[in-house]
Amino acid sequence: MATLGSVRSGLQVLGSDGGMIGIVDAIEASRIRLHSTAEPVGEYHIPSNWVDRVDEHVHLSVTAAVARERWESAGEAAPAAGTRPGTTGDRADGRRNIFAWILGAIFVLAILVFAVRSCGYAVDERTNTEQALPSTDSDATGKGVGNGQ
Repeated sequence: MATLGSVRSGLQVLGSDGGMIGIVDAIEASRIRLHSTAEPVGEYHIPSNWVDRVDEHVHLSVTAAVARERWESAGEAAPAAGTRPGTTGDRADGRRNIFAWILGAIFVLAILVFAVRSCGYAVDERTNTEQALPSTDSDATGKGVGNGQ
């Protein structure tokens, strides 16, 4: 692990896979504030213990994807000691919880199925065709009750 003193403002930050993460803005306590030039663009913090070495770039010990997954937005509070960002289910990079999307889609499909089933048609099991259900103003013969027939 490199010393934090060799990290300077303006240096490019690279993941262990060589992926560009951003540019160092400042050193704040035990974190590095950087500006991301790739999506999602913005100000973020990364822990200084991710720094592997410093030369003309700041090289991290984690990949660019892991860094983006675990970094904190500059507007967020610093994590409590001993915790890792990104482990609470909150995503600073704006990704959605896929499980919630799947449950929502299933719920919407269930509502659509029940709506279609209650739209006034029934399947005649003998002929496997749809038949219109009698309306509320007719009897079982299909003749209107109130029209005098």
